[in-house]
Amino acid sequence: MSRTADRIRLMKAICDHWGQGAGTVPSPSDLLGIEPSEQRNTYWNSIIGSLEDEGLVRTNGGYGLTRSGFPTPAGEEWLEQILDRRESPAERRKAVMKGLLRWLDVQDRGQPSWVNIGPALSVFDLMGSQITETEVRRGANRLIEEKLVECSDDQADPPRLRITALGQRCVESDLDVDAFLEQVRSREPSVQNIFSGQFTGSNIAASSSSFSQTLTNTSDAGDEARILARAVLQALPVLSLDQAVEDSVRRNLEVIQAELEQPEQNGEVIRGLFRRVAEGVTAGAGSALGTALNVLVKFEMQRMGLSID
Repeated sequence: MSRTADRIRLMKAICDHWGQGAGTVPSPSDLLGIEPSEQRNTYWNSIIGSLEDEGLVRTNGGYGLTRSGFPTPAGEEWLEQILDRRESPAERRKAVMKGLLRWLDVQDRGQPSWVNIGPALSVFDLMGSQITETEVRRGANRLIEEKLVECSDDQADPPRLRITALGQRCVESDLDVDAFLEQVRSREPSVQNIFSGQFTGSNIAASSSSFSQTLTNTSDAGDEARILARAVLQALPVLSLDQAVEDSVRRNLEVIQAELEQPEQNGEVIRGLFRRVAEGVTAGAGSALGTALNVLVKFEMQRMGLSID
């Protein structure tokens, strides 16, 4: 059990004891049923000392597991807030998604690879409250939906997951998943739901019953490139590419998106990757939509001063 969990455990035991109208001041040993020892005394003395330093309890002597204390009003309020958070479905969902994403990032040591999440089904807690296997599986599904992780197609159970470039960016941001996704979306220019007619002054047109997309002129080359990458990503499901080609195009687009988030972007890297994307959608698709996307990529890159012909 973590130190945080032990702090909450002791604070709850103290508050529960005084909530029963007891007149005695109990020691942690009495409350938790722990036999004193030198090592335990040192540990628990630091915990009850930290609670006292923060004004959550007051003590009246003793050391470690023999140290007595009672809660302050601030301590009772702090505990109530903690317990409310532990029972909040939203807080539990945030905790499991952030924890699982960080766990996956650590497991592959910076080189994304398929990881069986079996060991992760019982390792997470929220301030001492155990996260259930069902909650972990739901969190994994949400990460998959948001493209922060990928799930292998071998139908393993527990599933094998792999963190994506977007997922790594989320870990590096130190934000929880919802806050990170909100930040990412707020930085993306609006994308209208039309993929026919003119493209920012060009005469490129394509139609599809299952795909629609347009680019809008934002006057910022980085924003234009982000929208372009997003447009091709959204088109992939209807291009009927070979799986190997689609995977290659998707990886190149994810690397482009990651590069575009860097403070100093490498135009040559972006140009080279977009060239591969253009070749992939044309060679693999062999369709009007694939050809249109190829022309669109080249046109937009030339307009941004990054010709790929």
